[in-house]
Amino acid sequence: MWFKKSAEQGNADAQHRLGLCYENGLGTTRNYAQAFKWYKKSAEQGNAVAQYMLGKCYENGLGTIQNKSQALYWYKEAAAQGHLMAQSAQSALEKENARVVSAYENTQTTQKAKKTQNNYTSRKVRNGGGWRRFWENIGSHLYRGYGSHVLFIGIDRPLSDFGKRWGGGFGYEHISKSSIVTMLSVDVFDILFDEFSGNVGFGVDLFDGFILCAVGGVGRGILDESTSDTGFAWKAGGEVQWLINDDRYLLRLGVSYKSTLGVVGSLGCGFAF
Repeated sequence: MWFKKSAEQGNADAQHRLGLCYENGLGTTRNYAQAFKWYKKSAEQGNAVAQYMLGKCYENGLGTIQNKSQALYWYKEAAAQGHLMAQSAQSALEKENARVVSAYENTQTTQKAKKTQNNYTSRKVRNGGGWRRFWENIGSHLYRGYGSHVLFIGIDRPLSDFGKRWGGGFGYEHISKSSIVTMLSVDVFDILFDEFSGNVGFGVDLFDGFILCAVGGVGRGILDESTSDTGFAWKAGGEVQWLINDDRYLLRLGVSYKSTLGVVGSLGCGFAF
C-alpha cells in the first residue's frame, strides 16, 4: 500500500485510508485491531471520517473492547464537523441509551415497590385476657402473605357474682396484607387451681387503627368453687382494638363469656414487630 509510509509519517488522511484497508481486507489481510489503531491515530488528529469509523469500532467491539460511551464521544466529535452519518449514529445511540436508562429506572421502581410491600407493617393485638406472642412462620401459615405480628399481654376479671378472681394471659396476633386478623392465646385464672383455656380468634381491620375480633376457646375450669373440682370449660367473646403511635402499639378491650366464670372483662396491650 503506497500510503502506508505516509500514514506512518503522521498523515491523518492516509491513516484513515489505511484503517479502511485493514478493516475490509483491501490489499492486506483483514485485521480489526490494526484498523482500530489507524482510525484512532487519524481521529485524534481531527479527521471526521476516522472519528466516525472509530465510533463504529467502539460501538461494535471491532479491534477493541466494546465501549458505547467512547462510541458516542467519537460520533459527537465527527457530528460536530458536519458528518451526516455520525449525526445519525449519535442520535440512534442516544435513543438506545435513553431506553436502557428508562428500563433500569422502571426495574428499580418495581423492586422498590416490592420491597415496600414486603416490608408492609400493619399492627395489632387480641382477646379476653392475654399477652400475645406468635412466630412469624406460624403466622404466615395461618394466613398467606406479609403483615404485622403482634405480641400482647392482658388481664381478665369476672364481672358476674361468681368469684372475684383475677386472671391474665398472653398470646400472638397476625394481621395480613388484606387486613384479616388471626390470633392464638392462652388465658389463666388462679393458676394454683389449674384453670386455663387456649383460644383462637379471627377478626377484621375495619379501618385504619380500629380492629374488631371474635374469640373462642376451650380448656379446664373450676366447676365447683367450694371443692375446686375441675372439668371442661369453654369460652366465647369478642373485643375491639385500637392502634396507636404509627401502628406500633395496640390497646384492647374485650368481653367474653366463660362457662365456669360467667361474663369476663378483658384489658390488654401489645406491640407490633
